[in-house]
Amino acid sequence: MTKIVGVVAEYNPFHKGHLHHIAEAKRLTGADAVVCVMSGDFVQRGEPAILDKYVRARTAVSHGVDLVIELPFVYAVGGAELFSSGAVRLLNGLGIVDTISFGMESLREGCGPEQIEHMKGLLSMVSRYLAFEPGSFGERLREYQSLGLSYPLSREKAVADVLGKTAASLLKNPNDGLGVDYLTAMTRLHAKWELNITDVAPVPRKGAGLHEQGEEYAGATAIRELLREGKFKEAAKYLPNGNSSSVFGWPKAGVVCPSQLVFSDNMFEPLIFAILGMKAGEAQNLYAAGEGLENRLLSASMKAKNMEELVSLTKSKRYTRTRIQRLILHALTGLTKDDVAKATSEPLYARVLGMSEKGPAIIRRSKKVQAEIGQNLPFITSVSRQKDILSQSPVTNAFDVKAAKIWTMLRDGNLADFRYSPNPKG
Repeated sequence: MTKIVGVVAEYNPFHKGHLHHIAEAKRLTGADAVVCVMSGDFVQRGEPAILDKYVRARTAVSHGVDLVIELPFVYAVGGAELFSSGAVRLLNGLGIVDTISFGMESLREGCGPEQIEHMKGLLSMVSRYLAFEPGSFGERLREYQSLGLSYPLSREKAVADVLGKTAASLLKNPNDGLGVDYLTAMTRLHAKWELNITDVAPVPRKGAGLHEQGEEYAGATAIRELLREGKFKEAAKYLPNGNSSSVFGWPKAGVVCPSQLVFSDNMFEPLIFAILGMKAGEAQNLYAAGEGLENRLLSASMKAKNMEELVSLTKSKRYTRTRIQRLILHALTGLTKDDVAKATSEPLYARVLGMSEKGPAIIRRSKKVQAEIGQNLPFITSVSRQKDILSQSPVTNAFDVKAAKIWTMLRDGNLADFRYSPNPKG
């Protein structure tokens, strides 16, 4: 292997757009192997992953990814800054990834190298401002926040004021915004440490947007909605090979196993029980709480009849839907500000969820390079045999295990078939 490219994903679920991204990432960088940092049981929007993380990892491996590493729960559900910093730190810690690739809505299929290089320059400029908030930019950002605007909207407006509307447009689209977040994380990390990652490879998005359906491609949100509505055949045409068996591991195309899928609706009753069990003042310590948002959630929880009502009753112009959903998840799992502070000060580890035939060689190469450059990102392939490593990151590991158990409960209603450490080669 001469070159390894890194990607960050949720694969929730894995679809044709992801397949396109993997192929283009390898083509643009000349890489012959792909390492993916993937969210585990819950995703950045505060929702449960619809499918078992091991099945999602196995699907990624069968479609071109060579090593899948889990992004720890605390980072995966902590917001854009925490999500991107955790992912970048993991890929950088491997010592063998020098390029991160991601899809972008602002780059359309068929654009040439000059357009991609121009976009990289624009991404770099925006990320430097977001990383350090210099001068008038920081002032404008705080001014918009003081007016009651959400942080995402405040930063978009501040970027427009200082860098122009074209730069600000990168913050409007989900994948463009993630690209900015990855470069912002890289910029901040580079101010502290020597980065092994020196480049990015943005890939023009093909087909429909995140929430849209097209003839051949659909975004993950649109596919999840089709699945939630029971429209399995319609969803299947957007999956690799045009069938559900290629992604969900169902016995054959057309055979539906909806009991394997988990949606936010599954969280509602356990959440209400969790809220009822909170002591006075406990909600304000939840990680996404603040500015009275937790009080809105507590009030809404006494009126809502389902998850959608709960989010709607909690929502206001100051708080995005995504932040509310994350607060709901933090309430369910008990994730507090102190927990995140402790977890982010602990050493990271690379928990392997799946690998191809190239995987063992990638791990050996990473260990060799890490030893040469003085880094230490341990690989976890067996929880039971590597408890000494996990004991160095007790809060991070505890929430990984807790999240896995809660996800299994949401799917099965019990823990009889709970498994935490299957063979990553399986």
